[in-house]
Amino acid sequence: MGKKNGKRWWPYEQTGYWIDGMLRCGILLDDDYLIERAKKQISYVIRNADEDGYLGPEHLKDGGKNRDRWAHAVFLRSLMALYSATGEDRILEAVKNHYLSETSDHSEVREVCNLEEMCWVYSETGDERLLEMALEAYEEFNRKYSSREKFPYTAKEGKCDVTKDALLSGEKPHIHGVTYNEMAKLPAILYMYTGESEFLEASLNAYEKLDRDHMLVPGVNSSNEYLAGKSPLASYETCDIADFIWSSGYLLMASGEAKFADKMERAAFNAAPGSVKNDFKSLQYFSCPNQVIATGNSDHNEYKKGSARMAYRPNHDTECCPGQVNRVMPNFIRRMWLSDGSGGLVAALYGPSRVNAEVGEKGKSVTIVENTNYPFSERIEFQIRTEDEANFTLWLRVPGWCDDAELFINGDKADRKTVPGSFLPIDRKFEHNDRVTLNLPMNPQLDHSPERGSSILMGPLVYSIPVQEKWERRDGDPRSSRNLPAWNVYPDGPWNYALAVDGENLEKEIEIEHRSKSTDPWTADSAPIALKVPVKRIDGWHLKRKETIKRGYSWKNQKEVEGNFVFTPPLPEKKELSKRMSDEKELITFLPYGCTHLRMTILPQE
Repeated sequence: MGKKNGKRWWPYEQTGYWIDGMLRCGILLDDDYLIERAKKQISYVIRNADEDGYLGPEHLKDGGKNRDRWAHAVFLRSLMALYSATGEDRILEAVKNHYLSETSDHSEVREVCNLEEMCWVYSETGDERLLEMALEAYEEFNRKYSSREKFPYTAKEGKCDVTKDALLSGEKPHIHGVTYNEMAKLPAILYMYTGESEFLEASLNAYEKLDRDHMLVPGVNSSNEYLAGKSPLASYETCDIADFIWSSGYLLMASGEAKFADKMERAAFNAAPGSVKNDFKSLQYFSCPNQVIATGNSDHNEYKKGSARMAYRPNHDTECCPGQVNRVMPNFIRRMWLSDGSGGLVAALYGPSRVNAEVGEKGKSVTIVENTNYPFSERIEFQIRTEDEANFTLWLRVPGWCDDAELFINGDKADRKTVPGSFLPIDRKFEHNDRVTLNLPMNPQLDHSPERGSSILMGPLVYSIPVQEKWERRDGDPRSSRNLPAWNVYPDGPWNYALAVDGENLEKEIEIEHRSKSTDPWTADSAPIALKVPVKRIDGWHLKRKETIKRGYSWKNQKEVEGNFVFTPPLPEKKELSKRMSDEKELITFLPYGCTHLRMTILPQE
């Protein structure tokens, strides 16, 4: 493999994503086929370790190109998962020996992300050399890039947005989106093992800046390769969904702040299903809140403009997204239940689940079964199963969007104050079959975006106009097959509407339609909930057609390209809106974002 365009390491990064997701899926589903298939890959790597302990291909070990070691940070997560499931000493020893081989100082570019595994090995073995190594790698990384020498993953040459000082600053980041998520979490990880508050401060500030400058309504930051602002046409890479959830999980554990769990739910329940075909046989590389066409010539982002990156394909010109998409839900599920560090259990993320744990000072065994149709339902019930009475604290998250949460214990309403955006402790002696019920009223809300756009939210879900779809196979696509086809998706119905609501009385203006519970809720035909929303048609708002475009990186190397390009248009200008808007209101159906492939989510408002 040549060195050009990162091909020395791409296959290992992308395969690493795939193995990690497959293994975690297998463990959660108790699926021997998936587990054994992943273990085969992992066992091969362990069996073929070098004499000094180094794991991996020789060409990533040599040559001084240490940024290639980013692939190790990806792949070795699967060994972390396998060890946590099996406790096999050979796995822990292999990772430990790999880092103690000292074949790199792990300070170059994204290679520094290996400190995640170093800290993990330290926590499992108590070997302080690993923690020292992680701290030294991070210190050297910050020294190298604090002088703003060229950093390869940034949209502005000479500017590194992810040193500790940069994360602590108020400066707007411009870096590659995946790189930001992977590296902004690193100080929080170091905080968890050192207690140094400045580390946590850096990560918290980094994610506040992400919210301020680049967060999109479906719950993930814009990243059409690089952080791209908040406009209605700003898109996100499917990779970023997995990385944002993974990194937010660390921020949740490090800070204890409920808002990070809220963020994880928003991303998992909206952005994730909204970028993948229902059968999981094709996905978008770039996905967008507003996309009314998804074809081989419709990528409206500056990066690769006019290409097939917004089409639904089994594989794109970079294979990271097909590997990453399988990590999204396993990473979400593994953070649903957490320990409070004192024998208590934390229900951090909601959904149907079951957890077995030893709780309280005496380590009593309990099982908690969570029954709910959340996020489509407001009611969450926890059933406690235990042979003996168990005295422990059960923490329930009250989401930041919920003002009137109610708690019931064994059917009786508890006189407890519930604070939005916090964890509610229930400290009691639990008996077998005790029931704890949390009711989270969901009311429609408006979210405002730049360019005078508004979106409708309710609970953790974002709602969109589901544009009628016409699917056509993309014949001749080099990265598809008969069983895994690529698709062009065209609009086959109207989408050009403005919201006809005033925002002050949404509960009266919007009708909520509860439908039958479904085993496949993320489809337009079987969505368990829908909203009826008043809108007005906008005349003259059409697809944007171009015969000549400029394509390239978002900040340089723009080249003029000719062809037949069709794009989702921007929102109409304010002065045009009143002229073009119909006088008549229509009541149309909005569905959860994750039930759509073509959609309008950010709309002009009357």
